[in-house]
Amino acid sequence: MKILRLELMNLGSLYGEQVVDLEEDLGNAPLFLVRGPTGAGKSTLLDAICLALFGVTPRLARSRSSADTDPAQVMSRGTGQARARVVVELQGATRRQRWRVTWDCRRAHRRPDGDPQPPVRTLERWADGAWQVIVSSSQRKVWGEPFARLVDEMTVEDFQRTVLLAQGEFAAFLAADDRARAEILERDRKSTRLNSSHCA
Repeated sequence: MKILRLELMNLGSLYGEQVVDLEEDLGNAPLFLVRGPTGAGKSTLLDAICLALFGVTPRLARSRSSADTDPAQVMSRGTGQARARVVVELQGATRRQRWRVTWDCRRAHRRPDGDPQPPVRTLERWADGAWQVIVSSSQRKVWGEPFARLVDEMTVEDFQRTVLLAQGEFAAFLAADDRARAEILERDRKSTRLNSSHCA
């Protein structure tokens, strides 16, 4: 899986719409560094990727309080809507295929004091010069299977260990035994060979 573009709106300390285009802005650089002072939003970028792909974030998953694990908690204070969208590229049977995944969370009537509504998960495929919606719903029974196929059953924990490591989590991968690391890396390797027809 290759991440091509990240779009987010009102997540954590990053207010308004933000775009990170890894193709255009970074010239498809194979390696890059995200740096900045504490509170600048570095971990929020990682949150956005996980929200788009899995609907959860590593930081919220570590909380013991059910209120604190609600994804709406990552919405910027004083806002009524938040969004995380990622464009990824996967190897299909005959060519590479682009997909766009979106997590959209709103409060009632988009008011900052409104009750959080269930996030809407949207999966789109680029075909014939336009994005084609595969699924868009707030119900897990509707979006669950297409999203699971997209990531080849990879969990957010697997993704976190192989693709990104949130602040303070690098030691967890280093501490894993050889067998655990091999299983994680093998699943990640398989996900890059995902046949795009699985999500049709």
